[in-house]
Amino acid sequence: MSLAENIARRKCSPLELLAGIGRLQEQGYDKKAIAEKTGLTLDYVHGILQLLSSGEERLLVAVESGRIPLTAALVISGVGSQIN
Repeated sequence: MSLAENIARRKCSPLELLAGIGRLQEQGYDKKAIAEKTGLTLDYVHGILQLLSSGEERLLVAVESGRIPLTAALVISGVGSQIN
C-alpha cells in the first residue's frame, strides 16, 4: 500500500503526464475513452495526440504549463488545420 502511495505522490513532468495519454492510445483506448478516463475534453485529447505523433515535446510542455494554448501549438506544429 505504501508503495502505491509513493508512486501516486511522485512529481511527474508535464511531458510524462501527456505521454500517458499516448500510452493509453497505444493500449487500444480511443480518444473518447481517454477523455473520460482523464477528465479532459475530447478536443484536448485529440490535440495532445496530434502533437505527440508529431514529436512536438517542447510545444507539449508549453501547453501543459499554460504558456501557450493548445490551438496555437497545433498551428505552430502544422497540424492545426487537422482539428475536428
